[in-house]
Amino acid sequence: MDLSYQVMVYDSTAAAYQNLMNALPTLFSSFEATDEYLPDATLDAMEAQCRDAFFCGEMIPPYESRDIVSILKYYAQYESAPQFYTFDDVDRSKLDVTAIAQHIWDEDMGERSRAAYIDSIWDSGDDNMLRLFFGRKLYFLRQLDVEHMKIAHPGIYDEGQPNVKFGTRSLEDMPLYEIGKINPELEKNLREQAFQQSLDKSGCYHCAMCGAADRSRVYFQVDHITPMNKGGKSVPENLQILCRQCNGKKGDQ
Repeated sequence: MDLSYQVMVYDSTAAAYQNLMNALPTLFSSFEATDEYLPDATLDAMEAQCRDAFFCGEMIPPYESRDIVSILKYYAQYESAPQFYTFDDVDRSKLDVTAIAQHIWDEDMGERSRAAYIDSIWDSGDDNMLRLFFGRKLYFLRQLDVEHMKIAHPGIYDEGQPNVKFGTRSLEDMPLYEIGKINPELEKNLREQAFQQSLDKSGCYHCAMCGAADRSRVYFQVDHITPMNKGGKSVPENLQILCRQCNGKKGDQ
Protein backbone atom coordinates (compact mmCIF):
# COMPACT_ATOMS: atom_id res chain seq x y z
CA MET A 1 0.00 0.00 0.00
CA ASP A 2 1.32 3.46 -0.89
CA LEU A 3 1.33 5.86 2.03
CA SER A 4 1.93 9.60 2.12
CA TYR A 5 4.12 10.91 4.94
CA GLN A 6 4.87 14.60 5.01
CA VAL A 7 7.93 16.06 6.76
CA MET A 8 7.78 19.77 7.52
CA VAL A 9 11.17 21.47 7.17
CA TYR A 10 11.93 24.88 8.69
CA ASP A 11 14.71 27.21 7.58
CA SER A 12 16.64 26.21 10.70
CA THR A 13 16.62 22.52 9.71
CA ALA A 14 16.82 22.83 5.91
CA ALA A 15 20.63 22.48 5.82
CA ALA A 16 20.54 19.34 7.97
CA TYR A 17 17.92 17.76 5.73
CA GLN A 18 19.83 18.76 2.60
CA ASN A 19 22.99 17.13 3.97
CA LEU A 20 20.98 14.00 4.72
CA MET A 21 19.55 13.93 1.18
CA ASN A 22 23.03 14.26 -0.31
CA ALA A 23 24.37 11.46 1.88
CA LEU A 24 21.59 8.93 1.24
CA PRO A 25 23.47 6.94 -1.45
CA THR A 26 26.56 6.70 0.75
CA LEU A 27 24.48 5.86 3.81
CA PHE A 28 22.69 2.98 2.09
CA SER A 29 25.97 1.72 0.67
CA SER A 30 27.64 1.78 4.08
CA PHE A 31 24.86 -0.34 5.56
CA GLU A 32 24.71 -2.56 2.46
CA ALA A 33 20.99 -1.83 2.39
CA THR A 34 19.65 -2.95 -0.97
CA ASP A 35 16.19 -4.30 -0.13
CA GLU A 36 13.11 -2.37 -1.15
CA TYR A 37 11.58 -2.95 2.29
CA LEU A 38 14.21 -2.77 5.04
CA PRO A 39 13.93 -4.58 8.39
CA ASP A 40 13.05 -2.41 11.38
CA ALA A 41 16.42 -3.13 13.01
CA THR A 42 18.26 -1.80 9.95
CA LEU A 43 16.04 1.28 9.75
CA ASP A 44 16.58 2.00 13.45
CA ALA A 45 20.36 1.72 13.08
CA MET A 46 20.37 3.97 10.01
CA GLU A 47 18.13 6.50 11.72
CA ALA A 48 20.46 6.66 14.71
CA GLN A 49 23.42 7.23 12.38
CA CYS A 50 21.56 10.04 10.61
CA ARG A 51 20.63 11.68 13.87
CA ASP A 52 24.22 11.73 15.14
CA ALA A 53 25.65 12.84 11.79
CA PHE A 54 23.22 15.56 10.76
CA PHE A 55 20.71 16.52 13.45
CA CYS A 56 22.67 17.45 16.59
CA GLY A 57 22.13 20.82 18.21
CA GLU A 58 19.02 22.94 18.74
CA MET A 59 16.32 21.98 16.25
CA ILE A 60 13.05 23.80 15.57
CA PRO A 61 10.90 21.77 15.39
CA PRO A 62 12.60 19.15 17.58
CA TYR A 63 14.21 16.15 15.90
CA GLU A 64 11.67 13.45 15.08
CA SER A 65 13.03 9.98 14.40
CA ARG A 66 9.97 8.77 12.48
CA ASP A 67 10.49 11.56 9.92
CA ILE A 68 13.95 10.18 9.13
CA VAL A 69 12.69 6.59 9.03
CA SER A 70 10.05 7.64 6.52
CA ILE A 71 12.69 9.30 4.32
CA LEU A 72 14.81 6.14 4.50
CA LYS A 73 11.82 4.00 3.52
CA TYR A 74 11.16 6.30 0.57
CA TYR A 75 14.74 6.08 -0.66
CA ALA A 76 14.78 2.30 -0.24
CA GLN A 77 11.72 1.98 -2.48
CA TYR A 78 12.46 4.61 -5.11
CA GLU A 79 16.28 4.94 -4.99
CA SER A 80 15.98 8.71 -5.09
CA ALA A 81 15.76 11.40 -2.44
CA PRO A 82 12.32 12.90 -1.84
CA GLN A 83 11.81 16.56 -2.64
CA PHE A 84 11.43 18.90 0.32
CA TYR A 85 10.49 22.49 0.97
CA THR A 86 10.98 24.92 3.82
CA PHE A 87 8.30 26.18 6.20
CA ASP A 88 8.39 29.59 4.52
CA ASP A 89 6.62 28.01 1.54
CA VAL A 90 3.56 27.25 3.70
CA ASP A 91 0.64 29.54 4.51
CA ARG A 92 1.28 29.83 8.24
CA SER A 93 -2.15 31.32 8.90
CA LYS A 94 -3.64 27.87 8.38
CA LEU A 95 -1.60 26.63 11.35
CA ASP A 96 -2.53 29.43 13.74
CA VAL A 97 -4.29 27.43 16.48
CA THR A 98 -4.61 30.58 18.60
CA ALA A 99 -6.66 32.25 15.84
CA ILE A 100 -8.82 29.13 15.44
CA ALA A 101 -9.50 29.05 19.18
CA GLN A 102 -10.29 32.78 19.17
CA HIS A 103 -12.78 32.30 16.31
CA ILE A 104 -14.56 29.53 18.22
CA TRP A 105 -14.66 31.76 21.31
CA ASP A 106 -15.91 34.84 19.44
CA GLU A 107 -18.68 32.84 17.75
CA ASP A 108 -19.66 31.37 21.13
CA MET A 109 -19.92 27.92 19.58
CA GLY A 110 -21.60 25.17 21.51
CA GLU A 111 -20.14 21.67 21.64
CA ARG A 112 -21.92 20.48 18.47
CA SER A 113 -21.10 23.59 16.45
CA ARG A 114 -17.51 23.49 17.69
CA ALA A 115 -17.10 19.82 16.73
CA ALA A 116 -18.59 20.44 13.27
CA TYR A 117 -16.32 23.43 12.68
CA ILE A 118 -13.21 21.56 13.80
CA ASP A 119 -14.10 18.61 11.55
CA SER A 120 -14.57 20.94 8.60
CA ILE A 121 -11.14 22.56 8.87
CA TRP A 122 -9.40 19.27 9.70
CA ASP A 123 -10.85 17.46 6.67
CA SER A 124 -10.57 20.32 4.16
CA GLY A 125 -8.52 18.99 1.24
CA ASP A 126 -5.62 16.61 0.70
CA ASP A 127 -3.03 19.33 1.36
CA ASN A 128 -4.51 20.38 4.70
CA MET A 129 -1.75 22.05 6.71
CA LEU A 130 -3.25 21.10 10.07
CA ARG A 131 -3.09 17.39 9.30
CA LEU A 132 0.32 17.86 7.73
CA PHE A 133 1.74 19.58 10.79
CA PHE A 134 -0.01 17.84 13.71
CA GLY A 135 -0.20 14.35 12.19
CA ARG A 136 -2.97 13.17 14.49
CA LYS A 137 -6.19 14.99 15.20
CA LEU A 138 -5.74 14.23 18.90
CA TYR A 139 -2.62 16.42 19.06
CA PHE A 140 -4.43 19.27 17.35
CA LEU A 141 -7.40 19.02 19.73
CA ARG A 142 -5.11 19.07 22.76
CA GLN A 143 -3.36 22.23 21.56
CA LEU A 144 -6.72 23.80 20.74
CA ASP A 145 -7.90 23.09 24.30
CA VAL A 146 -4.79 24.79 25.68
CA GLU A 147 -5.39 27.89 23.55
CA HIS A 148 -9.05 27.94 24.57
CA MET A 149 -8.02 27.78 28.24
CA LYS A 150 -5.69 30.75 27.76
CA ILE A 151 -8.55 32.79 26.32
CA ALA A 152 -11.08 31.76 28.98
CA HIS A 153 -8.67 32.14 31.88
CA PRO A 154 -6.00 34.76 31.07
CA GLY A 155 -2.84 34.40 33.09
CA ILE A 156 -3.63 30.88 34.25
CA TYR A 157 -0.18 29.67 33.25
CA ASP A 158 1.43 32.41 35.34
CA GLU A 159 -0.03 31.14 38.61
CA GLY A 160 1.83 29.16 41.23
CA GLN A 161 5.47 28.22 41.60
CA PRO A 162 7.49 25.80 39.48
CA ASN A 163 7.11 22.26 40.86
CA VAL A 164 10.12 20.78 39.12
CA LYS A 165 13.33 20.36 41.05
CA PHE A 166 16.37 19.82 38.90
CA GLY A 167 19.19 17.56 39.99
CA THR A 168 22.84 18.47 40.11
CA ARG A 169 24.24 15.74 37.89
CA SER A 170 27.14 17.05 35.83
CA LEU A 171 26.65 17.03 32.08
CA GLU A 172 30.03 15.40 31.54
CA ASP A 173 28.74 12.36 33.46
CA MET A 174 25.96 11.84 30.92
CA PRO A 175 26.05 10.09 27.52
CA LEU A 176 26.10 12.39 24.51
CA TYR A 177 22.53 11.60 23.56
CA GLU A 178 21.32 12.50 27.06
CA ILE A 179 23.35 15.72 26.96
CA GLY A 180 21.54 16.58 23.73
CA LYS A 181 18.17 16.53 25.51
CA ILE A 182 19.37 19.23 27.94
CA ASN A 183 21.95 21.17 25.95
CA PRO A 184 21.74 20.34 22.22
CA GLU A 185 24.49 22.78 21.27
CA LEU A 186 26.93 21.20 23.73
CA GLU A 187 26.31 17.75 22.27
CA LYS A 188 26.78 19.15 18.77
CA ASN A 189 30.06 20.81 19.73
CA LEU A 190 31.41 17.68 21.42
CA ARG A 191 30.65 15.55 18.37
CA GLU A 192 32.07 18.19 16.05
CA GLN A 193 35.32 18.37 18.03
CA ALA A 194 35.67 14.59 17.94
CA PHE A 195 35.28 14.53 14.17
CA GLN A 196 37.64 17.45 13.66
CA GLN A 197 40.35 15.63 15.64
CA SER A 198 40.14 12.69 13.23
CA LEU A 199 40.15 14.80 10.06
CA ASP A 200 43.26 14.76 7.88
CA LYS A 201 44.45 17.36 5.34
CA SER A 202 42.72 15.57 2.47
CA GLY A 203 39.34 15.87 4.17
CA CYS A 204 39.02 12.24 5.31
CA TYR A 205 37.94 11.06 8.73
CA HIS A 206 39.87 8.17 10.29
CA CYS A 207 38.77 5.39 12.61
CA ALA A 208 40.94 5.52 15.75
CA MET A 209 41.16 1.71 15.90
CA CYS A 210 41.49 0.29 12.39
CA GLY A 211 42.42 3.47 10.53
CA ALA A 212 39.60 3.18 7.98
CA ALA A 213 39.17 6.50 6.20
CA ASP A 214 36.32 8.19 4.36
CA ARG A 215 35.08 11.69 3.63
CA SER A 216 31.53 10.93 4.81
CA ARG A 217 30.55 10.88 8.45
CA VAL A 218 27.93 8.23 7.91
CA TYR A 219 30.60 5.53 8.28
CA PHE A 220 31.67 6.69 11.74
CA GLN A 221 30.39 7.10 15.28
CA VAL A 222 31.61 9.09 18.28
CA ASP A 223 32.98 6.80 20.99
CA HIS A 224 34.14 7.26 24.59
CA ILE A 225 37.79 6.18 24.85
CA THR A 226 37.25 5.24 28.49
CA PRO A 227 33.69 3.86 28.71
CA MET A 228 31.29 5.73 30.94
CA ASN A 229 30.63 2.60 33.01
CA LYS A 230 34.34 2.64 33.87
CA GLY A 231 34.47 6.30 34.88
CA GLY A 232 34.85 7.92 31.45
CA LYS A 233 33.48 11.42 30.89
CA SER A 234 31.75 13.09 27.97
CA VAL A 235 34.59 15.56 27.43
CA PRO A 236 36.62 16.27 24.25
CA GLU A 237 39.77 14.47 25.44
CA ASN A 238 37.77 11.27 26.06
CA LEU A 239 36.04 11.19 22.69
CA GLN A 240 37.24 9.57 19.48
CA ILE A 241 35.90 8.51 16.10
CA LEU A 242 35.37 4.82 15.32
CA CYS A 243 33.92 3.18 12.27
CA ARG A 244 30.67 1.37 13.00
CA GLN A 245 32.33 -2.03 12.78
CA CYS A 246 35.03 -1.17 15.36
CA ASN A 247 32.52 0.54 17.62
CA GLY A 248 30.36 -2.57 17.52
CA LYS A 249 33.31 -4.80 18.40
CA LYS A 250 34.32 -2.53 21.26
CA GLY A 251 30.79 -2.55 22.59
CA ASP A 252 30.77 -6.35 22.66
CA GLN A 253 33.92 -6.52 24.82
